[in-house]
Amino acid sequence: MKNIHCPIPYTCMTIISGNEAKVCNVGHDIFSSKIDENSNLQNLWYDNIKKKRQEYKNGAIPLYCKKCYENEAIKIKSRRMRFLKFNKHFKFDETEPTLQYLNINFSNICDLDCLMCSSQFSSKWIKNDKELINKFSFRSDVKPYLKINKIPYSFIDQIKINELVFVEIKGGEPFIDP
Repeated sequence: MKNIHCPIPYTCMTIISGNEAKVCNVGHDIFSSKIDENSNLQNLWYDNIKKKRQEYKNGAIPLYCKKCYENEAIKIKSRRMRFLKFNKHFKFDETEPTLQYLNINFSNICDLDCLMCSSQFSSKWIKNDKELINKFSFRSDVKPYLKINKIPYSFIDQIKINELVFVEIKGGEPFIDP
């Protein structure tokens, strides 16, 4: 078996606001259409990123991993380096990946409109962004988030809780999301 560059593609999934799935929250690798009530976790995570894992097996650095390597080249600690440090907590091999680390935004429901935020992560910002989007071009990236986005229960029910080692819950504000 070849040396694994990073455990993330074999153990992790990130679901960001807007119900989009990614291998890692650092890369720009959204690999699904919006997660909805018909989304299948098996197809989404286990099957859909087989190609990305194959790049690792072939010794290549996948496009979604380039940011970590760019950071490391300029001596910035990358997410890959942090994961390699607690690699011993994961039980995996290249032939049988299991979802063990889940980084999930259940919704963008939030009661705060913090200055550094946007409607992508705070529903309180939706009204502000609707006003600002036409005035400031730097706000145009929030167009897909001008509504409340929630992960459907039918998708959440597919997560094998007993396989998870780490769960990172984000929002919005997870404590006000019903």
